[in-house]
Amino acid sequence: MVALLVGSLVQVLLPVRTIRKYMGGDKFSNSFWAMLMGVPTMMCTCCTAPVAVGLKRSKASTRSVVSFFLANPLLNPATLIFMGFVLGWNYTIFRLIMGIIVVLLVSWFISKVAKEKMVNVPDNKMFDPIEYDDKSLFTRWLEALGKLMLESIPAYVVIVFILGCFQGLIFPAVANLSNNPILGVIGLAILGTLFVIPTAGEIPIIQTLLALGLAPAFVGTLIIALPALSIVSLSLIKPAFSWKNVSYMFGAVVVMSIISGILGAIIL
Repeated sequence: MVALLVGSLVQVLLPVRTIRKYMGGDKFSNSFWAMLMGVPTMMCTCCTAPVAVGLKRSKASTRSVVSFFLANPLLNPATLIFMGFVLGWNYTIFRLIMGIIVVLLVSWFISKVAKEKMVNVPDNKMFDPIEYDDKSLFTRWLEALGKLMLESIPAYVVIVFILGCFQGLIFPAVANLSNNPILGVIGLAILGTLFVIPTAGEIPIIQTLLALGLAPAFVGTLIIALPALSIVSLSLIKPAFSWKNVSYMFGAVVVMSIISGILGAIIL
């Protein structure tokens, strides 16, 4: 609910020119500012999605929206500190470095394959006010909130219910992953990217699997795959992206999670 409120308020309160100025371009600086904006908001991937949709509708570029979308769960400072105390600071440093790399590389990749790359900032006005009609602020906010709720809540309820039905079949299979490390890393990258968890939910999952003797490669995979995306957040961000771009985003995170697993086997 907080994400829906923030996402709708972004559409009606933030001046469009401000979003265009810092997040409207397709340059590295725009992606970097969007990533920094996503650090202090500290939301999980599902909560971030409605806000990302609000930013996209307020003329933020594709590259900036993806950076903000991924930075929230991957670079959450509270999660990183919690991870340091529970798992060890080597895991925190690994997650921080890999998180930054994933945010910047995936956002760059999506901006290359997406048709709509950037929004031009007009130079003929000193101040570009929020784009709106004659309706009151409260009415426009209710309309934005209602649209986000209709797009988000049904998908969230249905998909979480389906995932809950199958979790009893999915997670017992983790115990057999050590028999084939390569398939294990690939499987966990796909499964971790699809599955929905709350903020910092990856920490107790990884802690439990470490106690069961899970290999560092699997930990490196899950430390990125679990928080970065979920099938729920992908469905929630769909109003701002085509299915093609959503698929590219999923595939890019899976690939980066596999790379993280390979590096984890070497470093962790």
